[in-house]
Amino acid sequence: MYDDLEMKKMFNSVEGTTLMDMDLPATKFVIKDLLPQGLAIIGGSPKVGKSWLMLDWCVRIAKGETIWNFPTTKGTTLYVSYYERNNALCQS
Repeated sequence: MYDDLEMKKMFNSVEGTTLMDMDLPATKFVIKDLLPQGLAIIGGSPKVGKSWLMLDWCVRIAKGETIWNFPTTKGTTLYVSYYERNNALCQS
């Protein structure tokens, strides 16, 4: 159906040896050595505080405050939650 060249073009794949030879920029961290820039998804058991933890992190990162003694890079954060309603967040 597809030859190797067509598959590489479709999926923009890179072989491991090529990747190792590439000069890539260093990873930028929002929370030093803990949370890299980009999309982060957290998972875990229900009712253990994941949403509150992420809300706390978003506020601290937006203010440039430390998290667990790790320095943060101050920046814009976006908290997206499927379960909480706005009034639940404001009442706490």
